[in-house]
Amino acid sequence: MNVIAYCNKDASIKFGAAIPDGAFGIARGNKAVLAKVLAGTAIVEVDSNTLIVPGMRESTSERGALTALAQFIQQLDQIDQPGFRALGA
Repeated sequence: MNVIAYCNKDASIKFGAAIPDGAFGIARGNKAVLAKVLAGTAIVEVDSNTLIVPGMRESTSERGALTALAQFIQQLDQIDQPGFRALGA
């Protein structure tokens, strides 16, 4: 089943059929493949097991958070995995 990985301004990564208003698309593909790739590249919050875009929460400005997101997507674009494609890279 193909889904889209996206994040909100809080940097938490979620999965769905579409990107909600106000969210940022990260990648698309097979849900199992997306989950595996993102679990190996994103920050995993220990308490909740939530995937977090690296650098977004630590940023002191919105511009810095968006830069961190763009860098993360560029990093994901380097991954050559069937069933996975970074968005906007």
